[in-house]
Amino acid sequence: NQRWLKPAFIRCCEILASSALFSVVTTLLTIFALFGDDVRLMRFKKVNDYVFDIMTLSAMGIFSVEIVASTFGKVGYKYGFFFWLDILSTATLILDVTTVSELAFGDTISSAEASDNG
Repeated sequence: NQRWLKPAFIRCCEILASSALFSVVTTLLTIFALFGDDVRLMRFKKVNDYVFDIMTLSAMGIFSVEIVASTFGKVGYKYGFFFWLDILSTATLILDVTTVSELAFGDTISSAEASDNG
């Protein structure tokens, strides 16, 4: 009854993992993941943090989909170097979410911003 599900899922993973469009999207999100938080801190006010938080959480979701697609759709990916690198880099993105970073490290950026404007 569900025998078609597994091959269909694996085929979808293969298609997604080899998609040029998906590769471009994940590359752009990688650039955002590398520089987005720095841009947020340099150029935007605290009231705009939620936009970056949404973008970061969205990037984490898309990177998670990429990990699943590559795990089932690329030969040799599972438990390889890039598998662990992708998991670690995706997991550490949570530290770029404002609420998480403020809870973990304090809210020193906002207090500095307030004294600059004061």
